[in-house]
Amino acid sequence: MENAMITEKNEQFEEKIIVTKDLKIFYGQHEVVHGISMDFKKNAVTSLIGPSGAGKTTFLHSLNRLNDRKATITGQILYHGIDINDTGVDVYKLRTHIGMLFQEAHIFAMSIYDNIAFALRCHGVKDEFEIRQTIKWSLIKTGLWKDVKDRIDQSALLLSKSQAQQLCLARALALKPEVLLLDEATSLLDPVATNTVENTLRGLKKKITVIMVTHNLSQAARISDDTVFLDKGIIVEKGRTKDVFTYPQSSETDNYLSHNLRR
Repeated sequence: MENAMITEKNEQFEEKIIVTKDLKIFYGQHEVVHGISMDFKKNAVTSLIGPSGAGKTTFLHSLNRLNDRKATITGQILYHGIDINDTGVDVYKLRTHIGMLFQEAHIFAMSIYDNIAFALRCHGVKDEFEIRQTIKWSLIKTGLWKDVKDRIDQSALLLSKSQAQQLCLARALALKPEVLLLDEATSLLDPVATNTVENTLRGLKKKITVIMVTHNLSQAARISDDTVFLDKGIIVEKGRTKDVFTYPQSSETDNYLSHNLRR
């Protein structure tokens, strides 16, 4: 099934870009995620919320196989109807389609320009004009262009924490992923940078599906189309964000939201 998840698309999955079926994740004998079956809508922002230790990050990381070497996974994770855990799937190419942005900024010890150019070249982009245009576009989208346009050849290590995270987002966007996974990606940003990133995500919804883990419930309420509340490795409640936040159907969801929104 060489590059099957790249070249083949099952039409019945077009509105459900990622579907999990009875997904279980184990660390050794310890089951962390307990048979999650759900789907993620194409071109929507979905927030995964819940207390620490609920399995949110483990679940999120499984969606582009970051758990491969440390966990055992059963069930299915379907991307356009293709199981991403099949042996024929090219994991490297999978991650160009399903990108990830972590809480901590992971930047390369090179210039701001080369942080993005290097990623593009590694993925087969050779035309230097295209590279320059893509870098400018991605930096504009993340709100970083004005701050760095006159020092783009300087080391990225000189950036602030907020700017470094914006650079990581720009690098991810430059690869034109279809899905972007965010793991507490704005928790270390200042309010201005957070607002810029949120506006970027809103503006990109027509082209990118966003799935994010966040403890910032106000953020989830602001930008999410759908919200999933997880606890102890299971889905307690899921639905349209407005419905989940306004009329939670589960007492566990109600208690969690009430306690955390007051803080």
